Amino acid sequence: MKILVQHPHRAGEISGVLTSINELLPELRARPGLEVRVLSTKETSLREQIAAVSWADAVMLNSNSLTMALAGRVLFRRTLLKLHYPQYQTVHWQFVPMSFGRRLAAELRHLMRLGAGTKYFVQSVGRLGLRTLVALMVDRVGACSGFCAKQSALPREVRVLRNPIRVPAGLPPRESGSLDHPHRFVFIGRVTREKGWDTLVASAALLAADGRELLLDVVGDGDDLETMQLRVEAAGLTARFRFHGRLDSQAVQGLLDGALAVVMPSRFQEPAGYIPLEAAARRVASIVSRVGGLAETAGQDCASFAAGDEQELARLMAAFLDSPALAVNAGYAAYLRVQQRFAPSVVADELLDALVSRGAAHAARAAH
Repeated sequence: MKILVQHPHRAGEISGVLTSINELLPELRARPGLEVRVLSTKETSLREQIAAVSWADAVMLNSNSLTMALAGRVLFRRTLLKLHYPQYQTVHWQFVPMSFGRRLAAELRHLMRLGAGTKYFVQSVGRLGLRTLVALMVDRVGACSGFCAKQSALPREVRVLRNPIRVPAGLPPRESGSLDHPHRFVFIGRVTREKGWDTLVASAALLAADGRELLLDVVGDGDDLETMQLRVEAAGLTARFRFHGRLDSQAVQGLLDGALAVVMPSRFQEPAGYIPLEAAARRVASIVSRVGGLAETAGQDCASFAAGDEQELARLMAAFLDSPALAVNAGYAAYLRVQQRFAPSVVADELLDALVSRGAAHAARAAH
């Protein structure tokens, strides 16, 4: 069976879509009877895209490529669209479940109320139409989380196809004595308002005022980086925060080792999030805000709080500081869960089941 995997990025871009593909490819390519190609619609011509669809038996779209969806329909190729991001602007900050018709109407009203001009309105409606058309045209639709599936509000089945991550098996729990002192929390991501950096600073100030010792490592950059640094300085927390800028994956893993927990205080309705998975792979617990698919991805073993609630976040951080064993246990439970539910072998089975038939998916798994 020939499978074509499409994505909309250039080589080397930092993207959760590319990460999910790269985590899954070795598993797919190791399976007998499967031949897999990856194609970037950003770096190929329309002719090359149609030729690639013609080559394939099944096509996995990771963005709304109308050309490839149409080609799949005309050439009778099995097509699947995986949703990685929210379909609508109206679910970015607050999600209320709606029917397909109500969601479209709410989105159009939102775009009209923006008053951003005719050009922006037409472009936005065009993007909405494209997303909807492709999602209705393909044979199957999947989403990276249950939240991402629900927010699509599509009048058809949307399966959950989780983002995979390779995790070494058989590791024991971390020892409490292996944690760094003072205990460290790690923030990884863009330093922008939607990622909730201000909530983290406010929570750290509460903990410092209570006399607690801790360090916070900030990995990433963004439009609010200087503002965050100034806020940290004004709060008298300079000695407690360390700003690392962007780091490669190996350096990030080094920071996670010895950390008490990762903190993700996002306000944005995150579709899923790779950071909790990457932390779990290192047996590190996560503390996440309850937005989008973030808490769903992190799992019930990890602590969660209402977005923007610095007091609740401070209480959760304090609980880990007071009892590092709680953090160790939560991190190990997350590690075991990720192995069971996010392993590339499991995700590959789910993908094959969606692309072909249940029988064919299990046959390919048995052959492997």
